[in-house]
Amino acid sequence: MEILTLNNTTYNKNQYQKVIDTSFTQLVQPQVTTIASTISVEEFFQDYQILFYQIPKFGEINSHEYLIKTSKEYIDDTGLPDDITQALTNEINLLRQENLELQLLQPRLTIEDLKVQFPSIPLPTLPEPEDLIPDNNTGIIDEIDVEREKTRKEKRRERRKARRERRKNR
Repeated sequence: MEILTLNNTTYNKNQYQKVIDTSFTQLVQPQVTTIASTISVEEFFQDYQILFYQIPKFGEINSHEYLIKTSKEYIDDTGLPDDITQALTNEINLLRQENLELQLLQPRLTIEDLKVQFPSIPLPTLPEPEDLIPDNNTGIIDEIDVEREKTRKEKRRERRKARRERRKNR
């Protein structure tokens, strides 16, 4: 039989954090931050001139078509996609064409045509303004006042009669 000797090293509460690594390095990948080298606008256009013919003309990304599309969206900033803008432009052109055709189909009217369609109607002669002003001697205003007074008196009589009826019904 062989005897094994085990050595047990113990640390107090304050020492073990200095000696033992308690972080979870095996479960989580360490984050490596790399700083991308930034270039200036001037350097970008210098590189663009060098790479100009190496960039494909067409493509969803990394192409001249992509550069044009994204730059146009940035400059125009209409908020509408190109296909919708094109469809609206086509509709406007179609409506303009239809409008022009309708104008060409309609006959042009002249003043003589209008005279035939709408003949002039003679208007009655109006009295002179002096004739419209009532003369104090005619009594027109007095007659109106008398009529108003009669209607007032009739209304008063009707109200009195209604009051008497209500008193009787009580």
